[in-house]
Amino acid sequence: MKILNKKIAFTCVLLMSCLLLLLNGCSTMQATNSGMLTKDATAITAGSQKIAVSWHVDSTTLITTKEQRSLNTLLVNSLESELINIQDKNKLSNIRIRAAVTRVETVSEPLNWLSTIVVFMPLDRGGVAVEFEAFDITTRQSVAQLNFAQWTPMSEFIARFDRMSPAEIGMTSAANVFVTQLQKKLSIQ
Repeated sequence: MKILNKKIAFTCVLLMSCLLLLLNGCSTMQATNSGMLTKDATAITAGSQKIAVSWHVDSTTLITTKEQRSLNTLLVNSLESELINIQDKNKLSNIRIRAAVTRVETVSEPLNWLSTIVVFMPLDRGGVAVEFEAFDITTRQSVAQLNFAQWTPMSEFIARFDRMSPAEIGMTSAANVFVTQLQKKLSIQ
């Protein structure tokens, strides 16, 4: 009888672990629409005349100023490196890009180590939400907009054990997706 109870208990734990993993894997980060791009927000110096990045992240995220500057630099550098790949450079001459970082989720390294030991999978994922707008400085009209939000993909297993890696991956992905969308919009014009 005791052996049967242990098997039932083990099966229940296994099923609950699988259910938790499925729920974790199926959730999506909701894109933000904060309206921050329409306000004249103070931008952190981005090191680029074409790109301005402002931060509107909740203070409870505990992102240090150094981490914020690092993510800011990464976003600007990723955007600049993606913009180099656009074929028609003439269309980019009057384009300016504004980005508003509205959410940064870091991971808890101890939680992920513990959950990996217990259920063989890190549960804390991390990610970012960024709003983008590209506009023509001569006409002041918007050329492209994107509300980007992404949890770190399951394929980025190692990133789950470094506090800032998921945010860094998210910033790079955000830049890639936005510039791809911008290129499509510019090719239509």
